Order: sequence, then structure tokens, then C-alpha cells
Amino acid sequence: MPIPAFVANDVLPPHSGDPRRREQLSPFPCATMELCQRFATSPDRLGIFQGFLRFRELLTQAGILSGFQWIDVSFLENIEAEENRPPNDLDVVTF
Repeated sequence: MPIPAFVANDVLPPHSGDPRRREQLSPFPCATMELCQRFATSPDRLGIFQGFLRFRELLTQAGILSGFQWIDVSFLENIEAEENRPPNDLDVVTF
């Protein structure tokens, strides 16, 4: 399932259709490439995304080879339209 479009307040929706169906609820699973294509769309966003990739590389070097991550904050919002500024950061929780 692709990452859904922003809703009216320029954030990702809590679900992509029927909130009773688990596969349509946030968090929305995606591949790293899909995250890049959707959100690394400006020099500021690309810099944040490159930092995320460096963090993942450090996890791999530390021997963490499987798991998943939740990502949040202004990187995943249309903050440029909402607040007329680029995103500041990307929060990540690693499981």
C-alpha cells in the first residue's frame, strides 16, 4: 500500500480508508525508496533523509540487522505549505 496523501491540515491521515481494517491504519509500512521518493523532495529534505540513512548504516554496523522503524514529525508533513518553512528534523523509533 502506498503512503497516503496528506489530509486537509497537511499531515498524513490516521487511516487510509476503513479505520476498522488494520492494513489501512497508521503507521503505514513502506520501503526506504518509497520514503525517499515521497519526502526527500528538496535540498533540506534530502539532507534530513541522508542523516536518516547514515543512522541506519550505524545500526547495521552495530549488528542490528532486522527490525522496523517508526518515523514522525515535520519531515512527514507538508510543513512548507502549512508553516512556510522546510522541515527541521525526523524523529525515529527503532524496534
